[in-house]
Amino acid sequence: MFGLNLNIKLNDTEVFLTQYDRKYAEHIAKLSSSIKVKRFSGGSYAWVEDDVIDMFESLRKSRDSVYWLVFADKSKLPIGYTGINSIARDGGCTFETMIFDTSFWNKGIGTQVAMLRVWYATKQLNRSFIKAIVAEGNGASLKILKKIGFFETGKHIRSVYRDGVYYDNLVMYWLNPDRVDVLYPEGVPPEYEKYIKIAEEVLERVDKNIKV
Repeated sequence: MFGLNLNIKLNDTEVFLTQYDRKYAEHIAKLSSSIKVKRFSGGSYAWVEDDVIDMFESLRKSRDSVYWLVFADKSKLPIGYTGINSIARDGGCTFETMIFDTSFWNKGIGTQVAMLRVWYATKQLNRSFIKAIVAEGNGASLKILKKIGFFETGKHIRSVYRDGVYYDNLVMYWLNPDRVDVLYPEGVPPEYEKYIKIAEEVLERVDKNIKV
C-alpha cells in the first residue's frame, strides 16, 4: 500500500511524502546503485529500472506495508523512499528509509521523515510500538532514531559486513505515548520514561507543523 500525502516544514527545510510513480523508476535505480549509498543501505548489487518497478509493484499489493517517495525543498525528482513495514496484529511495525540523493544528506531531512513516520504509525495506523534495526556503524541513522525517542534493547551480533568490517545490528524500539498504559498496565518501566517523553514531544511538534 502507499501512504497518504504528508508535508512538513521544520528549520526552513520542507519535506513531502507522496505515492510512487513508475516514471521515477530509472532515476531511483541510478541513484540507489551508487557505492556511497549502498555502503549505508546495504547490498552489493545494482538496481535497474525493472527492479524498481517490480519492488514498488509488490509494495503496492502488500497489506502489511505502507510506502512513500520522499521529496524535499521543491525537488522535482524524489530524493529517497521510506516505509512502515511488518504492520502486525500485536500492535507493532518496523521502519525503512533510503535517501539515495546524497546531495540531501546531513540536512535534517532524515529526521523529518522519521518524525512523519512515527506520527503516521501512531495517528493513522494505531501502532503501539515501532521496532528498528540499525547497524552500529551507521551513525547517522542511529542519531536520528535516538533523537526521536528510540532506545536500544539488544543486538544481533556481527550481522552486517561493510567495507571489510563486521558490525552488530542494534535492536531499537519506540513506544507510542498514548498506548503505554495498554502495554504496561502495571506501570511503565522507569528506564523507558525519558524516551516516552521524547516521543510525546515529537508527536506534538508534528501535530503543530504537519500539512495534510
